[in-house]
Amino acid sequence: MRNKISVNAFTTGLVTPSARYRVRQLIPYLKEQDVEVNEFYSKSGAYPPPGKLNQIQWAASNLTENFTKILLKDQPKCDVSWLQKPLFSKHFTFERFLMKPIVFDVDDAIFLGNTNGFAEKIALISERIICGNNYLANHFSKFNKNIDIIPTAVDISKYDNSIVEKSKEYFEILWTGTSSNYKYLYKIESALKYIVDKYPFVKIKIISNERPLFSILEEKDFLYEAWSKEIEFSSIVSANLGIMPIADDEFSKGKCSYKMLCYMAGKLPVVVSPYGMNEEVLKINEVGFGADSKDDWISSMENIINSSDLQSRMGENGYRVVLENFDVNVIADKVRSCFEQTII
Repeated sequence: MRNKISVNAFTTGLVTPSARYRVRQLIPYLKEQDVEVNEFYSKSGAYPPPGKLNQIQWAASNLTENFTKILLKDQPKCDVSWLQKPLFSKHFTFERFLMKPIVFDVDDAIFLGNTNGFAEKIALISERIICGNNYLANHFSKFNKNIDIIPTAVDISKYDNSIVEKSKEYFEILWTGTSSNYKYLYKIESALKYIVDKYPFVKIKIISNERPLFSILEEKDFLYEAWSKEIEFSSIVSANLGIMPIADDEFSKGKCSYKMLCYMAGKLPVVVSPYGMNEEVLKINEVGFGADSKDDWISSMENIINSSDLQSRMGENGYRVVLENFDVNVIADKVRSCFEQTII
């Protein structure tokens, strides 16, 4: 019988995607493995809002919250402090006062464009670092030799239990994400316009927090629906093809391909920018295509649209890749192992 492990998890907010998927969704699965996680999420948020006055108010609120939570109140006794990104955006603050040992969890290139070295300072006081991909691991291995590469988990059961029918009227090409990432979608807008003009039965499906402002695509070309927990999984399962354009830069190399993996969990073939972790996932099995240019995007989408066999085969392959490598049960086991190594 394995020893029980108690963990205090410090996350960036109640609705922050990285907190939800890197930590919170794993808690019940870790509990099944005798890991008890007590989460302390940031009520003020770990990142500043827009506007100078709002940022000043946020900074005061965040620092007061963390001062009270970490210094004035006794932290519950634990075996591990699990820190999901810094407590205060782009600064090294109260992390040094967390109960030791610390496991630092990173799923973005948070070190880029920063001069005060906050991420590296946290890495130096941590016992171990969980990195979401190889690119992040290569960077943080310069400051800490105890590195675990653990991708963001996908709860495949949520997709299995989402019973919805695909549209009989349209072939839906899905993009889902926060509106801050529309800049990547806009870069392939001309390719999408070519597809919907050539194939009248194709619609671009957008799931996000704000309506997109396309310059080429017309209202008739796309379907928009505001993201909500109620459609988080059904919107993917009901689509036919998932797309994930990103930039070929250092920031994108820090991304952990979560959107791509969600499409695959819903048995969608994918067309993605073949950079960073996206390229690594594409190589695991025949799950979709990498597209680097407008012609690439057009030909890749056309190949899938015109082949029901390709749609089925790539969809099933993608599902198996997620089930075997990225499902919550697989990832929870890796996190449990990381904690075990931390407290040896």
